[in-house]
Amino acid sequence: MGPSKKAAMLGAILVTLLLLAILIGVIVGTSGMIAGPGGGEVFSADGRGMPEGLATTGR
Repeated sequence: MGPSKKAAMLGAILVTLLLLAILIGVIVGTSGMIAGPGGGEVFSADGRGMPEGLATTGR
């Protein structure tokens, strides 16, 4: 295998890894939007942003 063939193979692998990383980033970034309300939201300690039932009981 010549040097140019090795470079082409390495380039193809790097491009594939880059595209895979972008795809994973898009999936992770949009997972919060897909889950909708109540899908793993983080609430503040003073109850702001909590559902009414949780805000009144403090649980």
